[in-house]
Amino acid sequence: AYPLGMFGGLFVWPKLSDSIGRRPIIVFSLFCSGVGFLLQAAVVSLGWSLWLFLALRVGSGALAGASPVIKACIADLAREDE
Repeated sequence: AYPLGMFGGLFVWPKLSDSIGRRPIIVFSLFCSGVGFLLQAAVVSLGWSLWLFLALRVGSGALAGASPVIKACIADLAREDE
């Protein structure tokens, strides 16, 4: 479920980073991933529905799909001779 969400987020985050900027997208993505993992832990510990857990996994994956943005940031920071 998590990779499915990441696949969906791969199409959204790069376009948003071009319009908003990379830093806000990375911060937002990391924050929402953390919140998603906390919610997943709550669902497991409280014994709630498997479907809710899977939906949170998809959502967390979609919000964590900013890896192309991070890779573009690293490419911009690297020197030509590296």
